[in-house]
Amino acid sequence: ILYEGTGSEQYISNVGLNLDVDNGGDGGLVWVKNRTTGSRDNILTDSVRGEALYVESNTTDAEQSGSSHIKNLEANGFIVGTNNTVNTNGDDYVGWVWRGGGDATSNTNGTNITSQVSVNAAAGFSIVKYTGTGVVSDTVGHGLSNAELIFLRSLDGTYNWRAWNQDFPANSWAYLDRSNTPVTSDDNGGIRNVDADTFGFINGAVDISAVNNSGDR
Repeated sequence: ILYEGTGSEQYISNVGLNLDVDNGGDGGLVWVKNRTTGSRDNILTDSVRGEALYVESNTTDAEQSGSSHIKNLEANGFIVGTNNTVNTNGDDYVGWVWRGGGDATSNTNGTNITSQVSVNAAAGFSIVKYTGTGVVSDTVGHGLSNAELIFLRSLDGTYNWRAWNQDFPANSWAYLDRSNTPVTSDDNGGIRNVDADTFGFINGAVDISAVNNSGDR
C-alpha cells in the first residue's frame, strides 16, 4: 500500500487484510519504508512479537518499542504514529503487508526448541519466534511444508540479519543488511540444514550468538 505522511497519527486503511488477531484476524507482518527520504530506516512489526515492537531490516539494532512507529495492527490496516520513519508530513511511504495465520501456536518439530509460529500455508508464509538454547545441533520448526527463503535476526543482540535461500550453495547464507555474496562462515553463526519442517545452525568461529544464543529471542 502507498500512503502520504501527515505528521499526525493516522490509520492506513483499505489494506484488505484483517491484521487484528485480538478480534479474530489473521495477523501478519507490516514493513514500512519512507520513499522520499532514502536514509530513513525500514520498520518491521508483526503480530507474533506484538504491536509497537519493531526491528529495522537495514540495521543491527536489537528489537525496539515505540508507539510512534507502527502503533497498532487493525481489522483493515495499521496505525502509524508520528515518527519520521513512518509518517513525516508530506513524505511518501510504501507498506508491504503479509497475511499471517492467526494467533501464534506452539511448533514442536524442532530439536529441543519449541517455536511460536503464525502460518499462512496457502501463501507459503510464516512468522517464527523462538528462544535460543546455545546448542548448534538444535533445530527450529518453521511451520511450512517447504521453506524457500528465511530472514533471521536476534531480537536481543546486535547482529546482522541472516538470509537463507534455497538456491544458495549448501551450508551458506547471506546478509539482508550487508552487500556480501553468500558466505559459509561467520564469527557468530549462520543458517543451514533447512528441510521440510525445520532449519538449523552453523557454528561460528566464536559462537552462535547471532542465531541461537542461550536465552535470547
